Amino acid sequence: DYRRLYEEYSRCESQLQELVRQSYWNVEDLEMEVSLKKMKLHLKDMMELMVASRRHHEPDHQQGSRL
Repeated sequence: DYRRLYEEYSRCESQLQELVRQSYWNVEDLEMEVSLKKMKLHLKDMMELMVASRRHHEPDHQQGSRL
């Protein structure tokens, strides 16, 4: 699941970079920029939740070895 989210995040980033390279933007381009940025934030939040959830579910003996 994490890989799928990361791939989607990367796809959004690529689209955003392509958009930024354009010299002229119309209204649709501005809307697309906002949409891509929102999607990237959402995907990043989902990935961070997955990492936090995994850390939360680690066995206690692994957490103790980090101290």
